[in-house]
Amino acid sequence: SGVSNPRWDSSAGSEHGLLRFGALLRDIDQFDTDIFALRAPEAVGIDPQHRILLECVLDTHSQLTYADLKSLCGVVVGISSADYSSMVANTGLFSPTGGALSVACGRISFVFNLHGACLSIDTACSSSLVGAHTSKHIICANECEAMLCCGANLTLSVTTTKIFNNAGMLADDGRCKTLDVAANGYVRGEACVVLYLSADDIF
Repeated sequence: SGVSNPRWDSSAGSEHGLLRFGALLRDIDQFDTDIFALRAPEAVGIDPQHRILLECVLDTHSQLTYADLKSLCGVVVGISSADYSSMVANTGLFSPTGGALSVACGRISFVFNLHGACLSIDTACSSSLVGAHTSKHIICANECEAMLCCGANLTLSVTTTKIFNNAGMLADDGRCKTLDVAANGYVRGEACVVLYLSADDIF
């Protein structure tokens, strides 16, 4: 279905005509600063992808016991979109680190006091899958007893979408037809997921 959202005007002429499709999350500008002990200016400088990751980890965290979150619990984040960095570049004290993909994992480790492996992975569309694969190998190598395997993707700027559209990568009917002879592109989507993976799940 067509998309009506505040991020860009999808009805503004032919230039944005094919930019009306997408699976977009709602209320990504909403964030509870008090829960994470952040001041408003700092929260504004933080990429919404980082913020939604914190919220999803908090939700997962609440379902785990103290024993689950061992000191050797690590974090891997699959993340590739850098839209926010370009949108807030040089606009404030927190913008250099607020949008850095490399900071997404460290922010989680710091807030939740995790001391295991900590890394962000950008392999484009496969970032989260590679993150899950990497998490398994970290546990199998006995480097960590458990991992929070996370992934996030938000489409915040119209620029990349326009480029993909001009390159003929987007489906003009808003439908993905994977491995079908009628395939004519894909539709951009958003999501955030957190998976708790322990040695018990693997061995």
